[in-house]
Amino acid sequence: MPKGWDRLSIEANTKPLRSGRRNVSQAELLVPAFGSKVVLFLACLACGVMLSLLWGWFGLTFALLLLGLHGGAWTWWAILAIGVVSTLLLFAYASWEREHDSEWLERW
Repeated sequence: MPKGWDRLSIEANTKPLRSGRRNVSQAELLVPAFGSKVVLFLACLACGVMLSLLWGWFGLTFALLLLGLHGGAWTWWAILAIGVVSTLLLFAYASWEREHDSEWLERW
């Protein structure tokens, strides 16, 4: 059995090199149409909820346990504030980015 690069397992398990042109249609190159602002806001809201859980709840719980403090109603208000602020910031950035995408597409 030959050892090294000439063994059968490498030849049998390697995909062959493809030469030639790919068959790409015009429909595959179209830019998708932008959705509604409501769908964008709902996506940002879902991300805001996840961020408030990941950064707010877990972060505050870890900080409270580390510092030996007792949480109260302020922790829930802080988690809610993190969710609302992150949702609004994500929505503002996504709307701004979408507006600039449409301007970029109009130039081309």
